[in-house]
Amino acid sequence: GLEARFGYAITPCSIGGPNRYGPPNEGILIDGVAKLDLRAGGVRARWQAPDGFYLVSEPTFVPKAGSAPGDGDAGFLLVFVCAAAGSGEAEAAPNRERADGRAARLYVLDAAGDMGAVAALELP
Repeated sequence: GLEARFGYAITPCSIGGPNRYGPPNEGILIDGVAKLDLRAGGVRARWQAPDGFYLVSEPTFVPKAGSAPGDGDAGFLLVFVCAAAGSGEAEAAPNRERADGRAARLYVLDAAGDMGAVAALELP
């Protein structure tokens, strides 16, 4: 395979209790994505889901049309999120989006640069 310049990882916000010698007592909550620079080391950028929303899977990288293998971060990240009913976090953030306990979305992030969202689609 080809050497990758960047990697993308989920960022958990809670592991639901102690996990020192085993799995967590409760479910894990994942609320963001980190872009890792695999050559220079370190985190290059982060994306945070709106308050009360959590990732339901790993992000998926989709290369931009016309890009070649090895073009680094020339592409998009697809990130599926859903609202967590009763999490209480949506009410605590008056300046951000609010989760209503039923919402599901697909965010399309620009993988290059600061990973800003270029589209958000409401899912049924």
